[in-house]
Amino acid sequence: MPTKTLVPYSGGVDSTYILWKLLHETDDEVTAMYLGEEHYHSQIYADKSPIQYQRSLILAEELRKIRDFKYIKYNVKNTDISEQINNKALIIIQYAAPFINNGTYDRIAAGGSYEDKHQKVVEHLEYTPLYYAAHNLFNKLCNRGEYWEPLVHGDWHPRYNRSHALLELPTHIIEMTTGCSSPQIDVISDEFVECGKCYKCNMKRKYTELLSQGMTPDEITDWRETKAYEYGGGKFMLTPQEWIYFETGIGITKTKEQVMSDFAKTGHFNLKGLPDVGIWKGILNPKSV
Repeated sequence: MPTKTLVPYSGGVDSTYILWKLLHETDDEVTAMYLGEEHYHSQIYADKSPIQYQRSLILAEELRKIRDFKYIKYNVKNTDISEQINNKALIIIQYAAPFINNGTYDRIAAGGSYEDKHQKVVEHLEYTPLYYAAHNLFNKLCNRGEYWEPLVHGDWHPRYNRSHALLELPTHIIEMTTGCSSPQIDVISDEFVECGKCYKCNMKRKYTELLSQGMTPDEITDWRETKAYEYGGGKFMLTPQEWIYFETGIGITKTKEQVMSDFAKTGHFNLKGLPDVGIWKGILNPKSV
């Protein structure tokens, strides 16, 4: 019997790559789930989500040419969000847990990537904040199944970055992906338009440039990590978002000194405002848990 896999699907490069690989290389019974974020997190999601969803439907139809799969949309509700469940990966786990437990799905194939989570700013991968929280939550809510992050664990590539997907995916599929943080619809052509300024657009453009220069994805990983350490003053590695802003000079909101000051205060990036209770307890100092 084939494995029943739920793919949280945004239409971005990473989730499209996961869906494409599963359809090509497995006999999994695949369900792609789009998380409707119109009422979640911030105005940027409210603006982005309907546009991205419509684009993802077109992309899903293209991927169905490989083989058929289910496509569903789940709209986030206010009751889905709490102090402990305040990230879309955690909302997805919370939603899927009953279906994992009753056998509707066997696993969640999540789209986190090595470059996003294995930042070398913590000693072990399991202590990277969202990784730690997501696996903790899955283990608490699910009595069977698997929370699988193939782009983190090296199932397909030991050190995945988005250049792997850009290299392997067909060109027309890449052109249809919707990773932009601030997409718009051209009112004349009715076409999806990327902003060209957010970190996702910058990273996609930079990786495409490096691939065109003949660099391999592994060489790109080495180059990016070296640069990320350099921009971190040789003391720590910047996150991909911070690195690409410093690399391109587009979208920078903090000076290097401010970034280093933030790191010195917390020991980690992007953790401001996280509670130290429930699923998040111990993230700032996981060895104490």
